[in-house]
Parts: sequence; C-alpha cells; structure tokens
Amino acid sequence: GIVDLQRQQRFDYVVVESSGISEPLPVAETFTFDDRSSGTLLKDVARLDTMVTVVDGVNVLDHMASSATTASAGQAAYEGDERPMAQLHMDQIEFANVI
Repeated sequence: GIVDLQRQQRFDYVVVESSGISEPLPVAETFTFDDRSSGTLLKDVARLDTMVTVVDGVNVLDHMASSATTASAGQAAYEGDERPMAQLHMDQIEFANVI
C-alpha cells in the first residue's frame, strides 16, 4: 500500500484514482486510515494534496437537470440511497480543488 511505497522513498507523489462516479469524502477519509498491522497512520506518511474531478463539459447541464437518482443509476452508496445524481455530481465538484 501507500505506507509501503513511502518507506521505499522512490516516489514524490502517488495518484489514487477512483473510477466512475464516486463519493469524494470516502476517498479523502482514506488518509485517516490506521494500518493496524504496522501501527502507522496513513496521514503520518502521506498527505492529501489535491482532489481532482473530471466534468463532462458537453453534458454537465443535462446531468444536473436529470431526475435520475443514485439508485436508478446503480450508484447507491447504501441501501435506500435515493439521492438525485445531480447532488452526487455537485458533491464531486464542490469537494474538488481541481476541476
């Protein structure tokens, strides 16, 4: 994992890619992870530098106006998750510091 990569001292940066439409907060929360096997907190060896989201500029307005929900789009984070997909897209945009 990232802790092992840091110990090797071979890389200055690591890119963590979350495919598809994903919740930004759990990705960021990864940096509070406690590696119990080594007793190391990820935040002690790495820092979250940048959150990037890619926006489909051609279709973004249509996506925001859509009535699709996370459940109907197969993107539910939990059972009963019926948030508008537009809200998930907006969460990604608001959370990112590079769009």
